[in-house]
Amino acid sequence: MNEDTVALDVEAFAALHPAMDPSLAIFARAALTRHGRSPRAFRALQDGASQSATISFAQPDGRTEATYERERIVEFGAVVLAGLVLSTWRGKRITRVCKRGSRVDYFVGETPDDQRWVLEVGGTDESSHQAKRTEKRQQLEESPYLRAPFKKGGFVGATRFAEPSITSLDAIAGEAS
Repeated sequence: MNEDTVALDVEAFAALHPAMDPSLAIFARAALTRHGRSPRAFRALQDGASQSATISFAQPDGRTEATYERERIVEFGAVVLAGLVLSTWRGKRITRVCKRGSRVDYFVGETPDDQRWVLEVGGTDESSHQAKRTEKRQQLEESPYLRAPFKKGGFVGATRFAEPSITSLDAIAGEAS
């Protein structure tokens, strides 16, 4: 593997994000396996800059696909990949999850009690990565957390699991003080 390739491991998710449910890795395994075997080659975008990535994962339990609808598998799989790139590229972790009506808010920080940033995440199997990225960016920009009184910054994570496989993380500034 050359130095320009970032290596991500689904099995490391729980240790990197102790505030998250460790069983989320089952969704990433199922989402990734549908389109190939471990390790999977991905294109990784960080604020628009592109690099190669490999994503390693254990063989999924077949019960995940049989039990959960595909949309849920892809969405939670995308949360895992967003968490992996947050840790790898930014040294940050998901520190809190809040349900707000039908929406889920993910908060990001550098320590367990830190919630300085908000994370908006989306995944897709075969539709456009760019469309999902744009949709999630718009949702984050409309978030009350980016405006007063919170004025938090945020990140948008988007993943396409089918070929060409892409995962991205974009930083979004909050409202200025």
